[in-house]
Amino acid sequence: MINTSKKHPWYAVRVRTGSELRTAVCLTDREFDTFVPTWIEPRLYSDRIKKVQAALFPGYIFSRLNLENLLPLLTTPGVDHIVSTGHTPTQIAESEIDSISKLAGSGSGEPWPYLESGDRVEVIHGSFTGVEGVLVNAKGKDRLVLSVHSLQRSISVEISRHWVRPKARFAGPNRKLPSGTALIALSA
Repeated sequence: MINTSKKHPWYAVRVRTGSELRTAVCLTDREFDTFVPTWIEPRLYSDRIKKVQAALFPGYIFSRLNLENLLPLLTTPGVDHIVSTGHTPTQIAESEIDSISKLAGSGSGEPWPYLESGDRVEVIHGSFTGVEGVLVNAKGKDRLVLSVHSLQRSISVEISRHWVRPKARFAGPNRKLPSGTALIALSA
């Protein structure tokens, strides 16, 4: 659970996937303030579906850290490293932790692929299964855009965001696609 004291900023800590709750208990025993948002995940077994508590962010926990005293954290079983940009640990905004806490507390949150405009995606459900493209915003609707590059023309059809998964992120403003690839257009 989240401690409301704002003694130190929040950081994301990379841990062994599947050990999030155990590692959080170890860190709490070492007097670290930790937060592991969870959800009830249905897992399919050969003879049944079992609902288990699982981390919303597999492989990560959040902790308030004093960057001058990290040895107890880094020597905790299951801890790999602190998420950093370069060699500088990256703070997580208090507002993001509060929002995640509210969503996790509602019981309706579940993990979701991180998608943004310009991402390569693959359609995984429906009649367009296997089609790959790029995520773009278009008029408030989720759109699958198919392009014929040699003609420099495209066509589109509305599609559900639930039907795509991320492939790879393109870099640069031109974001050229390999020939024969489709665009997936998503709008905010």
